[in-house]
Amino acid sequence: MSNVYMDDQKNKLWPMSAKLNYELRYEEKELVEKALIKRANILSKLQLLLTITTNN
Repeated sequence: MSNVYMDDQKNKLWPMSAKLNYELRYEEKELVEKALIKRANILSKLQLLLTITTNN
């Protein structure tokens, strides 16, 4: 997922966030570079939590 942020492939980002049940606000969709990477960290943690809870 972080590769999507690093490569600025926003067209792939929105469906990925939707799969995690994390709806990005308009302001978040306008983020670029470092701010977008910070958001990636949050989504990655959400993805990890989802994986852990699903496996237990």
